[in-house]
Amino acid sequence: MLIDFVKNLCHSKVMNKKLYKSDTDKKISGVAAGTAHYFGIDVALSRVLWFLFILVTGFFPGLLLYIVLAWILPTESEAKIVDVDYEEVKRG
Repeated sequence: MLIDFVKNLCHSKVMNKKLYKSDTDKKISGVAAGTAHYFGIDVALSRVLWFLFILVTGFFPGLLLYIVLAWILPTESEAKIVDVDYEEVKRG
């Protein structure tokens, strides 16, 4: 039973999720909206959690993580382009 659950989990869409910055639902850079979409939570809740994380970590570490993610994460449109290119390469 557990083995079937793990097999289904590995072949489900959960494993195909990508973390990206949102193009459509952003306030600053789209990181909070992108993480909300990734974890399947409300965007407002994600923004509150990011704010609390920045405050709890003493401002600098949380803000630094946000800035790094804003710099390295692709936007939603860039992530879709990469997925399409990968599928074309896979097909040959």
